[in-house]
Amino acid sequence: MPHARSEVFDRGQVIDRRGVWCGGVRGFGDWRLRYYVILPHDMKFDAGLHRRGLSETLALLPTPAVMARRPGVGFVICHPGRNQAYIVLNWWDNRNEIFQRVQISEYEPENWRPASGTASFCVWDSEIIWHERCVYVEAVLARPERPDVECYLASAFDIPSVEPQSVLEGIDGRPDFDDAWPGSAG
Repeated sequence: MPHARSEVFDRGQVIDRRGVWCGGVRGFGDWRLRYYVILPHDMKFDAGLHRRGLSETLALLPTPAVMARRPGVGFVICHPGRNQAYIVLNWWDNRNEIFQRVQISEYEPENWRPASGTASFCVWDSEIIWHERCVYVEAVLARPERPDVECYLASAFDIPSVEPQSVLEGIDGRPDFDDAWPGSAG
């Protein structure tokens, strides 16, 4: 006898749209990475936790950053979730492939680890990934004679329906996001 749909799939609680903040293009060695934070509206961003995770995660980037088939660009997403914090690192390589590493922590700064088979990026991250893919195709792949990496780096994801300020209400402010980047004064 087949299970009723509600017994097979637990949709959980209703989840509000997340706020997305783009911190611009940041350097890590010779890499240039667009830096995003996705944040539920009722959570605070822990810069110290993410600084440690970012340091460990960015160290996974291959070297050298720039090669014939690797432009030395990508993007990273810090995403505090309800039960775990995520860092989703993405970089372009082999001309038209996106490489990805997902690191997670149960909100313990010393406990960042690679996501296993039961953890990955979520629907909120996929919006950014899709945007980055579309911009990369337009700016780099569609221009084989003159790929425009600067054009790619100039186009950040934005959610017009969510005011950027709304993600900052009740939070100590934008500098906390900046303080998470490795090498910041934080």
